[in-house]
Amino acid sequence: MPMLVYAIVFLLNVYAAKGQLHVFTNFDNTSGLSNNTVFCVVQGKKGFIWFGTADGLNRFDGKNFKVFRNISNGKRITGPLYVWEMIVHSNGSLWLSTNKGVFVFDDTTEQLLPVKKHRMA
Repeated sequence: MPMLVYAIVFLLNVYAAKGQLHVFTNFDNTSGLSNNTVFCVVQGKKGFIWFGTADGLNRFDGKNFKVFRNISNGKRITGPLYVWEMIVHSNGSLWLSTNKGVFVFDDTTEQLLPVKKHRMA
């Protein structure tokens, strides 16, 4: 009788594990990503997936990518923008560490706001 119980428990565990389906999708520059070199990935508070690449900041909404390379003065960043690291602040803002400096993404204007340098006393 105990062997029957163990067999049933084992079969139920196998059945439960079989029900988990994992789907992986590869994205590259042919699917809208600005560059195939991705340095970092985060999910923002609004559900978007953000990719820091060797050619700017990319936002993925589940279907499409949108690339951001403009700074707050309306000018486009010249040269490649390497987004090395990203963090989502507790207030939901997205902070970027790049080869051009530190920026905060303004989701209202969809532009990058440079963080001013402060001198340490």
